[in-house]
Amino acid sequence: MPISETGSHRSEVGRLIVSPHHRRRGIARALMERLEAIARDNGRWLVMLDTKTGSAAEQLYPRMGYNRIGTIPSYGFDPHDGSLVDEVFYYKDLR
Repeated sequence: MPISETGSHRSEVGRLIVSPHHRRRGIARALMERLEAIARDNGRWLVMLDTKTGSAAEQLYPRMGYNRIGTIPSYGFDPHDGSLVDEVFYYKDLR
């Protein structure tokens, strides 16, 4: 969590990827809960993240209390083939 002069209350999840062989076991939820605890412990109460449109995370994040901001077309690259993909952005207030 780097120090930001304009956003010391914010944290950002860069990328969270669980191997397909280990999905549907609560690993992503457990990791996110731990990330949120670390953010809180460091005075960071606003968490922001994004995920590829159509990913399983699109169902997980709202169930964890994340609010959908919107979609940006052609924002990221697919790690498998390098094609441009739409990304969905979310935030959560931990206060």
